Amino acid sequence: MVIYSKHMFRYLMSKCIPYITLLIFLLIPSNTYAIQKKVYQVTDAQQLFFNSSSQVLWYTFVHIPWKSGRVVISSDPNGENPAAIGPLFGVYANGSNSEKFVFDADCGQVKMPPLDITHIMGPMYSGGGGGDTSLLIKYYSNFCSGEKIYVEGVKKFVFNIDPLYIVHFDDFEISNAPFLDLPWDYESDGNIFQEVALTMTSYFDHEYPLLSISMLNEPVQANSSIIPFYSNKQFINLSYTEHDGYDFAYASGARLGDSVLAAAPGTATYRYDKWSGNAILIDHGNGYQTRYYHLSEQDLVLKDKNKSIAVSDRQQIGRIGFTGNVLPVGAAGTHIHFMVIKDKDENGNFDDNIPDGLVDPFGWQGDGEDPWESYKFEYNGKSRIGAKSTYLWKNNLSSARKTLTPIGASILDSGANVTAIFPKDAVKNDVFLDIATIAPIVRVLLDDKIQTNIRSIGNGVKIIASDVFGNLITKFTKTYTIRFALDPLQFLRFDKNSISIYSRSDGAANWKMELSTTDLETGVVETAVDHLTEFAVFGKYLDTIPPVTKMTFESGKLEFLTIDEPADDSIGVAYTYVKIGNDDWQLYKNPIEVNGSDKYEIQFYSADFDGNVETIKSEIINKKQPTTSTPTPITNSKQLTSDNQQPTTSTPTPITNSKQLTSDNQQPTTKNKQLTTSIPEVKGLTTNKDYVVKTKPKIWLKILSIIIIIIFIIIVIYGYKIKKNNFSPLKNLLK
Repeated sequence: MVIYSKHMFRYLMSKCIPYITLLIFLLIPSNTYAIQKKVYQVTDAQQLFFNSSSQVLWYTFVHIPWKSGRVVISSDPNGENPAAIGPLFGVYANGSNSEKFVFDADCGQVKMPPLDITHIMGPMYSGGGGGDTSLLIKYYSNFCSGEKIYVEGVKKFVFNIDPLYIVHFDDFEISNAPFLDLPWDYESDGNIFQEVALTMTSYFDHEYPLLSISMLNEPVQANSSIIPFYSNKQFINLSYTEHDGYDFAYASGARLGDSVLAAAPGTATYRYDKWSGNAILIDHGNGYQTRYYHLSEQDLVLKDKNKSIAVSDRQQIGRIGFTGNVLPVGAAGTHIHFMVIKDKDENGNFDDNIPDGLVDPFGWQGDGEDPWESYKFEYNGKSRIGAKSTYLWKNNLSSARKTLTPIGASILDSGANVTAIFPKDAVKNDVFLDIATIAPIVRVLLDDKIQTNIRSIGNGVKIIASDVFGNLITKFTKTYTIRFALDPLQFLRFDKNSISIYSRSDGAANWKMELSTTDLETGVVETAVDHLTEFAVFGKYLDTIPPVTKMTFESGKLEFLTIDEPADDSIGVAYTYVKIGNDDWQLYKNPIEVNGSDKYEIQFYSADFDGNVETIKSEIINKKQPTTSTPTPITNSKQLTSDNQQPTTSTPTPITNSKQLTSDNQQPTTKNKQLTTSIPEVKGLTTNKDYVVKTKPKIWLKILSIIIIIIFIIIVIYGYKIKKNNFSPLKNLLK
């Protein structure tokens, strides 16, 4: 019996130990991302002697292999402390006189704070590839006399400098090399990446991107806000909380029935569920997967869940639709939901990396740490932490830092086609100039009032200037020029006399008009200003009134007549959509014959080529009685707050805000103004959203889990007693 008890104990332990080991493993938080600190010493502490024949006291070269990551110059190898650098200090990249930064220490009276020189490394990897950088480090006398000392009886002037280090916080991973393009054929509309990339209707929420997981919920205090990629602030007027990808719709030129393209080559599979509808998933073979939701039934690259197929870059994989759960329901919710997942555990299964493997292809461009990357939580019995997001688009978003010197500069932002021209002596010392493209503004606020007839023409730009100590510069000693170079075709639907540059300070809600000049033939709009921060070109739109549709039902046939006002400025009706009973929405072309039941609910609405969408109407028809509908009054509220939110003037309008909330208030971003009859997305009353109902775990599941844990503990304890008592209970039982 002793032998039997030993076998029984071993048996119990063999069953328990694997589970105990697995439990311990799952409880250990994992984060596969690491930053490698690389330190390059420039010099030890030394004395630099002034030689009247040269302003250069000392110089050296430092060669740094670099692809990404922050680079800082400081007096310690941690990149944290200021340094005494003598009168004047300069760092130059690859021998360039433009990629540089010079710090004036006021004849050695001021120490240089840790100097971030990331912007002169490269070129930036997100812009097309990093590379080794050779840095030239120079110390200058700047006509300062320095400390007077005697060396062997000879009077000399000397400057004492601290040790100096270049610290590279290398975060490069080969799998993070940019490889994606936008998931629709924006180029066929004559657009470029920078013009449409920021016209999303919904953002990736860097606070809690938990939309796909019904058992996880964000805190109550965060359930009406999001943190977008460009800011560490919470915004309540961006769409929408918990979103785990990007939605592109009519504002981007992504219309119903348009081709959905593979963002990169890979292996595609098909999936369908009631939330995402028809979905194509592409494994790109580099640790990333992209997903494309709500696709139409038409032209899917495959529709067998058990098969996979290789797809090439930019190959059509489906068409934009509204399958699955979208808001508003039906054709009015047409959009493409695009999301990116990283295989953090490298097991080839991307489903088990949701949500902690979800990443933002725009990376994290806000100040400080990405809140998602540091968010720790428990899910499916495993401790998890949000994934690191890096910039994955092949095309540069034109967000960059430049050095503005007293010499002056002409700095181009290609995303907005805008140039900032600074004259000589606009600044006294070198400063950092951060320039970034912002998306078209839709909700234009002037004097605390939303302007229904004023729209943005193209992208805008945000410019921030700061000194080496981090102090913001809001005004310059001289005026500088802001020059937009737009396509003249973009002016066609605007009152030509109303086109002007507008501006607002960082964090402000209201825009103000600047005195501008506009060349209608060349598309150049410019103004002279002495301040910052955001600039955009606005104009009065000719047609902001939705069409009016009238329905008639006679002899078993439905007919729809649509009138678009104002007649003088209208360029026509783009489409009319109809929904009969429980059938799908259909494009109205010819009279529709109605068969079957005596009564039907008919829903319908129209849109014009200016992007104005009529409120959805509903009528009940009786086949035994002719019907003529009464048009719904024009409210003109359909576009301004497409997510049914009222403008909040007390909350600062975010950098790229308005364009997303009111995508249905925005024209399709097409340069070709000879509009075609291609079917655009039906925009309706609310922002296009993916809709998931989150449910709490049922109480019986919790109770069952507790019972299982108790049984497990009893087994372990019982096994221990068996060994200690030599299996006496079993011996007593067998007597």
